[in-house]
Amino acid sequence: MSDGLDFSHVPSCLAVTDDVIEEALAAARSWSEPSPRQKTLALVEHMTRVAKPGRGAPKILVVLAHMAHRDWLDGELRVRLIGDTEVSVLELLVDDGLSHARILGPLRIDVSFAEFARALLAHPELVLPLEIQGGVEERRVELLATPLSRSRSVPPSMSAVSRSLIPVFGDAARTLPNIISHAPPSDPPDTEQPVSLDSADLQSVPVPRFKPVSLPPRLRAALEGVKKKP
Repeated sequence: MSDGLDFSHVPSCLAVTDDVIEEALAAARSWSEPSPRQKTLALVEHMTRVAKPGRGAPKILVVLAHMAHRDWLDGELRVRLIGDTEVSVLELLVDDGLSHARILGPLRIDVSFAEFARALLAHPELVLPLEIQGGVEERRVELLATPLSRSRSVPPSMSAVSRSLIPVFGDAARTLPNIISHAPPSDPPDTEQPVSLDSADLQSVPVPRFKPVSLPPRLRAALEGVKKKP
């Protein structure tokens, strides 16, 4: 990518590998390079544009889980996702304990809300430190990274800039944790093999018995101004 913000070489959510996530989260190597926050938000925005039904759209939540570990967020990451049988809408906020500040969205995703709900119900541990707040509702879910959930997951890092740009930290600076395909569960691991969000067996996980719903007319009208870029 030329400037660190161009992810046009990633054609689908399924193509977002650990290497792609690691590059987005990588510390800036010069003062002119985009920050990891800018790069990660650009990756999330790109994924919402290229997302297709049955093509790994829940991986967006995995990227957000990695982002939630970072200490360059000015608070705890809050993820709001609403939708119906045709479209979902994503909004990202940072909660500093007193207020919520929107950092991205609302972003339109041409994937049903049920696809995200199925992944979260089957493997909620894969998006740690993000935790479901109040359960998966009829057409919405809210995820929040709390200090406790962050402490049970991969430790944060001083990763906004390369250690070479901050010599005062020297060898004591913490390095980026290894990018993994899923966050470790809070309970001791068992002998079962890890499962990725795009595993075929997710198709067999039952979706809650929700009545068919549509987005409210006001939200539908608002989405007309959030058209996908060609």
